[in-house]
Amino acid sequence: LKEADSVWIVSNINRAVNDRTAKDLLGESFKRTLLMDGTYGRLVFVATQSDVLQRSEVVRALRLDRDATDLECAKARNAFTKKRVLDDFYAGLQDMDRAAGDAPRPR
Repeated sequence: LKEADSVWIVSNINRAVNDRTAKDLLGESFKRTLLMDGTYGRLVFVATQSDVLQRSEVVRALRLDRDATDLECAKARNAFTKKRVLDDFYAGLQDMDRAAGDAPRPR
C-alpha cells in the first residue's frame, strides 16, 4: 500500500448506498494501515451499475417528487451515494482517532 498510487474499492451502487458502506467495505486494520501510511487520501470508491435504475424505488427512498425524471433520479441517487460514502469513510477515521485518544480530525 505504501507504494500504491491509489487504492480502488469497487462495489455495486446498490451496495454502496446501504447504511454501513465504508465500514463494511474497509476492515478496521485496512483503514488503520491507510491512515498510518498516509494513503487514505488516495482511496477511490467506484460504484458500478449506476446505469441500472428503478425510478420508483429511488423516488420513494430519496423522497423525490413522483414526477421526477430518470435523469433527476440518477443525479439524486449519485449525489446521495457520494455523500454517504464520504460521510461513512470520515466517520470511520474519526472513530479511529477517538479510539487512539486523539482529537477527531476535521473533514
